[in-house]
Amino acid sequence: MAGQPVPAPLTLFEANLLVAMLGGFWARKADGHPGPDLMARGLLILNTLVNWERIKKEGARKKTPAKEDRCKPG
Repeated sequence: MAGQPVPAPLTLFEANLLVAMLGGFWARKADGHPGPDLMARGLLILNTLVNWERIKKEGARKKTPAKEDRCKPG
């Protein structure tokens, strides 16, 4: 991936805005800044998404062992 520009890190405002948008903030021109309720809801959703990604990653690591040849009934 040489030659591709590295994206600039998010500012604190941008990160807070993204979290608020997870909580339902629309970020329209006349909306003002998000309140603590929206921020809390967004953080809860972000926490759930991070936990889900961890679970998926652990599941990919723990591959099920190969099934042994089982005797067919009868």
